[in-house]
Amino acid sequence: MKWVWKKRNITGEPQGLIGFGDTKIKLAKRLLAEQEDMLRTIYAVSAPECLIIFGDKSWLPWVTNISYICRSIETPDLWLPTVSTPNISHSLLLQRIQNDTGKTSVLIWPDPKLVIPLNRQYFLSRDYLNGIIEN
Repeated sequence: MKWVWKKRNITGEPQGLIGFGDTKIKLAKRLLAEQEDMLRTIYAVSAPECLIIFGDKSWLPWVTNISYICRSIETPDLWLPTVSTPNISHSLLLQRIQNDTGKTSVLIWPDPKLVIPLNRQYFLSRDYLNGIIEN
């Protein structure tokens, strides 16, 4: 299945954010400034190359070089950048990804090209954020 990324005609509504490399560390430090009870309400997914945070647009923290993500309107288990989208049917693309990976919910990212499973979301903790900073 061949497809390319294209710029969205209308930017998606932010429902989360992603940080790579140094931005991942800056995001972890920024989140450590939050109150403990707030951290317990924030869902996250971490991969070696990134940290993904899910939340209401009004709360999402700003960190330089952060990128916003949103669910596909067509296919809610497919998450995308808010500024770009695949040029093919989201439902067909997700079906192919699910067949290839066995994962039901994923974020696809253009650069670096990634498919990140979102099935294992968890609440943030200070210990986990400190682990990101120290590694």
